[in-house]
Amino acid sequence: MYDLHLHSTYSDGDQQVADVVAECASAGLVGISVTDHNGLWGQAEAASAAAERGLEYLPGIEISARAHGADLHIIGYSYNFDQRRLEDGLANTRDGYERRARRMLELCDAVELPVAFEELVDLRAAQHKPVYMAYDVARLLSEHHGLSGAEAKKLTTHGGKCHVPYGEWALSPAEAVTLIHGAGGIAVFAHPGTVSYEAGDSVLESILAELVAAEIDGIEVYHPFHDSPTKQRLKHYSSEHNLLVTGGSDWHGPGRYHEGALGSIGLSTEGWQLLTQRLQSLFPQDAPAR
Repeated sequence: MYDLHLHSTYSDGDQQVADVVAECASAGLVGISVTDHNGLWGQAEAASAAAERGLEYLPGIEISARAHGADLHIIGYSYNFDQRRLEDGLANTRDGYERRARRMLELCDAVELPVAFEELVDLRAAQHKPVYMAYDVARLLSEHHGLSGAEAKKLTTHGGKCHVPYGEWALSPAEAVTLIHGAGGIAVFAHPGTVSYEAGDSVLESILAELVAAEIDGIEVYHPFHDSPTKQRLKHYSSEHNLLVTGGSDWHGPGRYHEGALGSIGLSTEGWQLLTQRLQSLFPQDAPAR
């Protein structure tokens, strides 16, 4: 199995890249992609650690987007991303995450659950250009105010009193696809089931239509959030529109959500071959040596 959706401490994961790769090897995976949010910082480390453990590796990135009132993510894969183009295209997004985090803390203060921004910074002190995530706010709420993980998550996610949706700084889905294509990669709609859950099927259908018009390459069908009917629906849609099917655990570390998904949710060898063949046909000069 190939897991094409993993996170490290370079975004909102709890494990350093080498430890993520070690977990993947222990779980019996044969190929992986680390897809941290809005940056490529740990890709060289991940590729090296994967090679040491005999795992195939494909660099990845997960980009934040917003459309029709829904937050969503587009994953990019490439053997040779144009890093400068991605950094330039995501500069406002990274700044927006900081503004979002500050506003979330203002809302926490308003419900008498104060957290200092400096504490949030300390959690990601090792990051270059940190991307402050809602999970970190929730973790600090638990640590400082005795909330359970479920209580803190309810406050900081969709519909919660401390939740702040993505703002104008988030790319549109089409912009995210264009950025990934321009940087030498293929683009995949990550966990579309979350859009359906939070915003409804009609919003998901509108976003899917816009992504197809933007020439997105694939859909993440296999994901811990997706039940069997959702997977079947997305597989059918992918087949109808000649889109790649991908999958992964969305791993963030032990004890986080999706516990148990590592090594059990991902992509088959056939799916991996189709994806890498698409990459190699589009960007033959970037294909890895065999």
